[in-house]
Amino acid sequence: MYRLIFTLSFALSLTSLAKVSEALSKQIHAAAATVACDAPADVRKLLVLSKSTGFVHKSTDAGIVAIQKLAEKTGAFSVELTDAPEDFTLTNLQQYDALVLNNNTGIENFLRAAVQRQALEQYVQEGGGLVAIHAASDGGWDQYTEMIGGRFAGHPWGAGDTWSFVNEDRACACTNHYPELFRFKDEVYSYNDYDRNNVRVLLALDFTDSATTQAHARIEDVPVSWIRKIGDGRLFYTNFGHNISTWHDTDFLTHLLKGILIATGDLAADFAPIVEKPASPRTAEVQPLTETEALKTFEIQDGYTVELSAGDELLEEPVHIVWDGNGAMYVAQMETYMDDIYGSGEKEPICRVLKLVDRDWDGVYETRTVFAEGLVMPRKLICLDGTVIIGETDTNDLYAYEDTDGDGVSDRKERVYEGGKRGGNMEHQPQGFIWNLDNVIAGTWMGFRYVKGRLEKARFTYGIGGQWGITQTVTGQTIGANGGHETGAMHFQVPHEYGGMELPGERGPTFLEVWPIDNIPDSQGGAKRLRDDNTLNHMTCVSGGEIYRGGILGDLENDLFLAEPVGRMIRRTRIEKKGGMRILHNHYPGKEFIRSTDPNFRPVSLATGPDGQLYIVDMYRGIIQQAQWVGKGSYLYRIVKAYGLDQHTGRGRIYRVGRAGAQRYPKPKMLDQSAMELVPYLAHANAWQRLTAQKLIVVRGGLDVVPKLREMADTHANPVARLHALWTLDGLAQTEWDQVHKAISDPDPRIREAAIRLATPWFQKDQALMRSVLPLKTETDSQVLVQIMNTARRVGDLETRALLFDTHRDGHYGLAEMEKVLLKQEKAARIREEKLQKLEGAKAAKLTAGKAHYDGLCLSCHGQDGMGTKAGTLILGAPLPGSARVMGDKNRLIALALKGLQGPVDGKNYGIMMPLASYSDAHIADVLSYIRSSWQNDAELVEEAEVAEVRAALKETTGIYTLSQLYEEFPNKLTAKKKWRFTSSIPSSAFKHMTDGALKKRWGTKGAQAPDQWLGIQLPAPAEVTGLIMDHGSSLNDYPRQYEVHTSTDGDTWQKQGDFEGTPNVSTAIFPAVEAAHLKIVNTTPMGTVPGWWSIHELEITERFE
Repeated sequence: MYRLIFTLSFALSLTSLAKVSEALSKQIHAAAATVACDAPADVRKLLVLSKSTGFVHKSTDAGIVAIQKLAEKTGAFSVELTDAPEDFTLTNLQQYDALVLNNNTGIENFLRAAVQRQALEQYVQEGGGLVAIHAASDGGWDQYTEMIGGRFAGHPWGAGDTWSFVNEDRACACTNHYPELFRFKDEVYSYNDYDRNNVRVLLALDFTDSATTQAHARIEDVPVSWIRKIGDGRLFYTNFGHNISTWHDTDFLTHLLKGILIATGDLAADFAPIVEKPASPRTAEVQPLTETEALKTFEIQDGYTVELSAGDELLEEPVHIVWDGNGAMYVAQMETYMDDIYGSGEKEPICRVLKLVDRDWDGVYETRTVFAEGLVMPRKLICLDGTVIIGETDTNDLYAYEDTDGDGVSDRKERVYEGGKRGGNMEHQPQGFIWNLDNVIAGTWMGFRYVKGRLEKARFTYGIGGQWGITQTVTGQTIGANGGHETGAMHFQVPHEYGGMELPGERGPTFLEVWPIDNIPDSQGGAKRLRDDNTLNHMTCVSGGEIYRGGILGDLENDLFLAEPVGRMIRRTRIEKKGGMRILHNHYPGKEFIRSTDPNFRPVSLATGPDGQLYIVDMYRGIIQQAQWVGKGSYLYRIVKAYGLDQHTGRGRIYRVGRAGAQRYPKPKMLDQSAMELVPYLAHANAWQRLTAQKLIVVRGGLDVVPKLREMADTHANPVARLHALWTLDGLAQTEWDQVHKAISDPDPRIREAAIRLATPWFQKDQALMRSVLPLKTETDSQVLVQIMNTARRVGDLETRALLFDTHRDGHYGLAEMEKVLLKQEKAARIREEKLQKLEGAKAAKLTAGKAHYDGLCLSCHGQDGMGTKAGTLILGAPLPGSARVMGDKNRLIALALKGLQGPVDGKNYGIMMPLASYSDAHIADVLSYIRSSWQNDAELVEEAEVAEVRAALKETTGIYTLSQLYEEFPNKLTAKKKWRFTSSIPSSAFKHMTDGALKKRWGTKGAQAPDQWLGIQLPAPAEVTGLIMDHGSSLNDYPRQYEVHTSTDGDTWQKQGDFEGTPNVSTAIFPAVEAAHLKIVNTTPMGTVPGWWSIHELEITERFE
């Protein structure tokens, strides 16, 4: 025991008691010397307790010295130290103006006697001051925790990092020296039993900082310092104080000194709780700007310009634009998208499609009509000949809307495709449309052909991929913008009808790195997707891809543009061609084509306009991610709330990119022109004009233009005109062999490529014809060779394909890479087919459906081989082959699929696995069965009813799981149960029934429950156990009302793990992980209270999750 007093007159150094180095003592002395305050008229008297009965902080002695130095330098108080529990009597405590608890853990073990605890409580209640520093919140009893205002729960914010803090009360004497936002290096606790209504928070963690937010996403309000009144007494608590360096920080010592004087009553303070957590000061940085102000935030490369075409007065949540043949713009709007952070009312049928008209064709749209309304988040849009096809969310049905009286409002609606309802998260449903060169109305994951006023599904061996935005090259190669998989774009190597084809290296080494200039860290990927300055470092939410083919912005021609709404930027992509393979590169390394500092700039869609300019659709809003990724407990939830991003909705802008001196094309009048008049447009420099003319000719279906089209296909000097003429003829079902045969020898490789594809019907009938016609050995163009490969695949001519590879693989890099991928895909398909043939029909159908679901939903992250897809330095999707999570507990896997997964997996970060709860039970069962049966996995299939059961059990569970939370709810269970050895207080031959996997039979006491009945389990090898589960089966009332669990490593020395209460059906005991080779369950139910047996039908022992 020690008890020493330090006053101004008794200048005893405490360094002999507080073991700090001389250097540290000097640092503390120097910092304390700069701290100033007005000393009270009477020197106050402090009692300082630094004794810990749990973890001892290395900074404790530094705290003693610092408090001493503050006393010495300010003369505000004297200090007496104690480590004696007997000092805690009311009479003794009342000598002091305040009690300082300096980093002491486990005070409940220091003050064991009720009278000592009551003395402390009464001392404060009757006017004593209480100063609690850092670990003083780690321990205590109920009344103590209530007095402190919270109890240590953990320290997610470690001592080795610097965190961001917000000053919630700049008027308070002990915090008015801190700025509104500041950074500091120290350990920060999370708390149990904390209630903002019971304390006045002074300092708190600032969740606008990405690293701070990432550390523990499920806690929304983390106080760091607070004060409160306790009867007539006053409490000051500060979380700071773990690090030794904290104790020679001038700002902290000022904070502590003035906090002590608030506790003694010498400094006035407002103790009223700040009930509503104040908005972060940084919310001012995200306030919406006017259109004029927003334009000033844009940085654009190479002298291009950005101008406003339509703004907030006309628009509300625009997501997609198209033009009709006369240049009127149709805008799909999602007015219900993320109207609040929870996505409330998202599926309400109140969204609209607008019609905008630019009367004088100056690029600014002046008039607006509501063309269609009562829609559920429209997402598919294409103008035909006077009609507009609209597709909505949660349905595959498509409707044609028509304005028959010319007032700009549709008055006729007809279903042109019946696809029925569909489920799934709205971000992953098909989107579009574009009229592709091959006359397919292409959307992500599906395509259609126009046939006599109806739409029919087109052949799509594989979806275009992506989420929002589709575009095409001059030759009709589709490219899907890819959001959630963080790959920018996907499936851009071969036409959609030939299946998915992704090649190693198809994105340049730095392509996925982005260079925005805004610093709002609202990336779904969290801190790993951010630089130190909070700017996004990697593509994450790419949408709205567009290959510019406008004809007036010369050097942009044929470059791919991608919108990145999280980065508030537009990427210009150069497409390199390497031996038949396309490779994507950032045109401006270290920069972007367009980037903005405006936090609400959210470009989601891009389009080449009929005037030749590049158009940008900006939702102009704060929150961009859908609710499923912004659930309570997620990183994004805290970022969105901290910045107030959910407050900024209901606006929208459309911009156009031009260049000084660039001549815009005149306003089109194609709806008023005949098909014959439209033919010359097939040679237009603007792709919108070419494709619109082709579309209208095909939709109208008149054959009087066929001779003119044949002439153009054979003789026009412009190869692009010849290309469109060939495909327009095909759209009219007028393709003839002689013309295609001739085109196979065209001098332009783009024509040869198209002709070989168009010749497929003839080659399917006659493979010998294909071999005689195709220039297998003489062709030199890589893209034509790729088309020969695709055609050979389509007609099933493996001999021709093999000859092609043997002849050309060495001279065409991309073709050789495609061969490798194809061989790998085909091998996997053979293995899958062999497995399916061994299964009964229903199971085979389940796995076939599961494969389709996997390809559409999981493939882009987890890859064809299940090992994950590389995205820069990150692997998207944790490995599935051989995974214990995949092969193990079905309920745990189902829960993971339903609720999603975030945070590290096996020590690595794979991004967020999205929740699948919006998909049907059958859909989830099929895809989980597929992954449990693929890549050498061989586990029991998942049934629809099992998914339904877990879904019901998780009905009240919110947020996305972390791995530890998942295993806490669905723990690992020890296996090798047949090797367990049992003993009990009651001789029995029924032990085996507890490990037979069936609930029909049981082990039981064969009589009334009584204290000291016990069951012992010896494991075959020591394990770190965390609990046990007793399933009482049909004997639902045969549960122990009270019981203990004991563990041992040797069977001789036992350690009690806790007292537990049983429950009907199943009794569960959970305790901290402990190594054990023996367990003993001891029934402590009082004698005579339960006449029934104690029965166990199945016993499980849970182990620590690694």
